[in-house]
Amino acid sequence: MSTCKNLLFDLGNVLLDIDLNNVRKAFIALGVKDIDTHFTQLNAADVFNRYETGKITTAEFCHIIQQQSEVSLTEQDVHVAWNAILKDFRKDTIDHILSLKSKYRIFLLSNTNAMHLDLIHAKASAQLGLNKLDDLFEKAYYSHLMGLRKPEKEIYQFVLDDAGIESGETLFIDDLEPNIKAAAGLGFQTHLLKEGERVEQVIF
Repeated sequence: MSTCKNLLFDLGNVLLDIDLNNVRKAFIALGVKDIDTHFTQLNAADVFNRYETGKITTAEFCHIIQQQSEVSLTEQDVHVAWNAILKDFRKDTIDHILSLKSKYRIFLLSNTNAMHLDLIHAKASAQLGLNKLDDLFEKAYYSHLMGLRKPEKEIYQFVLDDAGIESGETLFIDDLEPNIKAAAGLGFQTHLLKEGERVEQVIF
């Protein structure tokens, strides 16, 4: 393995636990039936991708969800249900990353959206004592602010160019195989974080 000088982390299920089933349960509790069908239709319409690449606003995203629902939902209802995916930060993992900052340049690359990022920063403040999550990294890259998302190769190239780092000297850790494969194709060192595995268990 080449010398590793940089660490590039995914966020969901790497540094922060997430659970899509919580979103399903939240919408069902609001009276939305056939939630899986709705999710399938929205995914087919590329709504989630457009929101994660900043091509639609939070208000537009909420309006689309409201239109798809057979019950009356307020924008706040959508916010609460959509944000239910976000659980807690992995404190031991965060402490481990802090211990690595003297040895590596550390970055974040996350597919996310404006609604989630607001709550992520609030959780980072409440749970980690940070002003916002970005404070943990040399730089944090968020898909909706970049207009790109994983596993598009352009998003990885943007990070390399912007940070001034080499892919062969950078270890990318993500929990989704398509994202890992795309990064490996550009020469990154990679590690697929499996269910139950933690960053602090990975040998760099």
